[in-house]
Amino acid sequence: MNDATNSSPWTAWILRVQWALLAVLLLGLIGVRFSVLPFGTAFKGFGLALVGMSALGALAVLALLISWFRGAAHWRAPALRAAVVGFIPALVIMLIVGPAGFKVPAIHDISTDTQDPPEFVAAKQERSATENTLDYGGPELARQQRQAYPDLQALRLNISTDVAFARAQAVCQQFGWRIIRTDAADGVVEAVEETLVFGFKDDVIIRVLPTEEGSQIDVRSVSRVGISDLGANAKRIRRVLAAFQEG
Repeated sequence: MNDATNSSPWTAWILRVQWALLAVLLLGLIGVRFSVLPFGTAFKGFGLALVGMSALGALAVLALLISWFRGAAHWRAPALRAAVVGFIPALVIMLIVGPAGFKVPAIHDISTDTQDPPEFVAAKQERSATENTLDYGGPELARQQRQAYPDLQALRLNISTDVAFARAQAVCQQFGWRIIRTDAADGVVEAVEETLVFGFKDDVIIRVLPTEEGSQIDVRSVSRVGISDLGANAKRIRRVLAAFQEG
């Protein structure tokens, strides 16, 4: 059978399946981003579609190699398109997360004070029963954090607690976070950051304590969904501490 008589090579079916999986992936993304589907359902569909697309992308690459040896030129165009469609979503996610994000432990609760972590109040009212708990994970969580993020420590500044508390509110506003609690008596500010792509909501609390020299600033950041945060909470805490130091 020559190339001209085979108008629909099997590699064309790989491409068709890739487009279908891409539609499932986008529906999962929209479902998570706008909360139109339960998180578990939407994210599972997104994940399965992503894995399926990557696997078919690898199959398409194999088809390209075989086509060169067999002289099956009619395989190549759809196989090439299927490979591109299959690998682009995974590459985009890898660029967003970064290589380091896949090397961190599977934890999602990070605090500069692992012995007496700042306690959320308002965030508890916003979380549903299906979302991650705000109860701290104890010594094992603290151990994993110290191993992965040894640099995360409380910040001590030579400024009054009043100035530090005002700066905590200003930092949240600077980052565009939704502030859900301010308690001047306890020196606590709670806020919510919503990620741009997936629309994940992470809760952040900044606590200001008095010291002999001025103030101590502790920050805790906890993801509402997911087992691993891929390093997002540690990055967020570093941003907060850097903003405090910049004044």
